[in-house]
Amino acid sequence: MSQSIEVTETSNLAAPKAARLSTLGFFMSLPPVLVLLGFIGVPIVLAFAFSLGHTSGPNEIISLIGQEIYEKDSWWGTLDAYRAVFQDSRFGPDLRTTLAVTFIQLS
Repeated sequence: MSQSIEVTETSNLAAPKAARLSTLGFFMSLPPVLVLLGFIGVPIVLAFAFSLGHTSGPNEIISLIGQEIYEKDSWWGTLDAYRAVFQDSRFGPDLRTTLAVTFIQLS
């Protein structure tokens, strides 16, 4: 009977220790995650916003030195940059070449 009491007491102590280790692991993994978000995630979001015509705030310097800047015409932005890409005469052949090379590599 004493063995079952010890097992019960040990299992009661294991839960708080596991919770402490889980919290410690979270905080130890937080710095690299924040570095990835700062150096990869934020620039991706800014680039996407810039492609929609958001030229103020962090994108203001880029819009001053850039060429063919499309500024937003509504609250969400504009699709003029994407229209320009699809209307370019080189887009079709370049897309076909990209797809051909991709499928040749996969084969």
